[in-house]
Amino acid sequence: MNPSLSDNSLRHNFTSGPSDGSTSRLAWVTVTHPDQLKDRTLQRSIHNHVMRDIGAGRRRAPRRAQAILNVPAGFGSDTTLPLPHRQVHAHTSSPLLISNIPQSLPSIPHLGLHVGSARAQRLLSYLIREDVPVCQVLRRVCFTLAMSDDSAMSLALAYSALYLEPLSQKPSLRENVNALEHYTMSLRLVNEQLNRLTGVGWDGVMIIIVGLAAYDLALRKFERWAIHMNGLKKMIQDRGGSMEGINSYHVRMIMTWTELVGALSLDSPPQFPVMPIGRMPVYTASPAMARTLSILQSRYMQLSGGPICQVLQSISGITQMFSGRQLGHWEGDTSEVLSLVVTNALTVPRLVIPADATDDLVNELVMHEVLRLASLLFLATPVALYAANAGIEQNLRGRLPPLFRSWVLDWRGLDELKFWILVVDALVEVGEERAWAVSQIHDMMQMRGVQCDDILSELRQFAWFDGILVDELGRLQAEINMLYGVS
Repeated sequence: MNPSLSDNSLRHNFTSGPSDGSTSRLAWVTVTHPDQLKDRTLQRSIHNHVMRDIGAGRRRAPRRAQAILNVPAGFGSDTTLPLPHRQVHAHTSSPLLISNIPQSLPSIPHLGLHVGSARAQRLLSYLIREDVPVCQVLRRVCFTLAMSDDSAMSLALAYSALYLEPLSQKPSLRENVNALEHYTMSLRLVNEQLNRLTGVGWDGVMIIIVGLAAYDLALRKFERWAIHMNGLKKMIQDRGGSMEGINSYHVRMIMTWTELVGALSLDSPPQFPVMPIGRMPVYTASPAMARTLSILQSRYMQLSGGPICQVLQSISGITQMFSGRQLGHWEGDTSEVLSLVVTNALTVPRLVIPADATDDLVNELVMHEVLRLASLLFLATPVALYAANAGIEQNLRGRLPPLFRSWVLDWRGLDELKFWILVVDALVEVGEERAWAVSQIHDMMQMRGVQCDDILSELRQFAWFDGILVDELGRLQAEINMLYGVS
């Protein structure tokens, strides 16, 4: 018996795959005795040949794809972004891994992308516009997560629905039905993830919760913001009660700043543990601040060595530390030190002035509150610019002028401090309170022989950030010159 199968007969009987040449050619199989089919070498050759196409058909598609974006000349080299495989489910989301988030994304307008749908245009507009009260890092992280997670995509859609105006117009920031619908969907998906997670993916879920809190901050929905912060605090406690339990540095920083923005807006103590920094800063006060602190501590016993004097020294120290560095170059250690200074300022006790207190005690309590509020007002501007959250000072307005008008404080030897406080307050006040502050500044300028052009130099000698409130100071100088004829 000499059985043989030809190539043609095999093709005729068994070919079932594509006929475009993608399958392997079928080969002759010739045996002279049936026992030869038991030979292991022959069986291995037949198995490898037959299983080659079967294995290729069973092979799964790669889980990660590469999207190649060719950037126009002048922008840089070609950019390759890894895009996670997206599995869309109507009611569930997969656990998030924050380690897969790229640290930076290219600037969308320079990629030459043509976006057709109105929703896509709103998404890109929100991602790139500069007047959005959410920091750029949080926007990039949320949009990157949205490529692979439904709760992040719902949050991105909620954000974009708030910004219906073109880039050339200032957004109205009013919550509409569309934004609230996506926001609610993101909340529901996050709750489902929290019920499933056992540790893996917690950083990703936490960043979505931070994004929801930032959404509420932008709309000044402080009650909803507080609910998210309490939930995050519980998650931190479950992971050891320290920020070091959070694996991602970006998640820790974004979470810290989201809490500080809300706490500063409400003048409330922060609830999160202080994020550890690499090296504790040593604050060196300016000569003007050092003289002021010496007088305060000798005149008011309760202020001596107290937290408010330490805050003033740290404010002067951080402005000296970053002198000449514009806000756009604040990175790494700068943001960490600023967050530490703001945290310390917010933890200063809020004192109540009793009605039956002695005059000496009242003066000390009022001075303490004046210094505390002035410190918060001063820090509100760099925090708002750094964290891209406008309107932090709104709840702090109108609180300093009544203290000045209701109590006669001892400002002997504290002219530089009083001038600094009045300017800081005037830059945020509106209406009658601003007019009062401007008149007080003019009186002090006349008493000290200071001209309008000298205001900035006076502030820098005490405590001031370079490149901040430049336009506001210009308007203040123009207002003083117009009202009082001071050049």
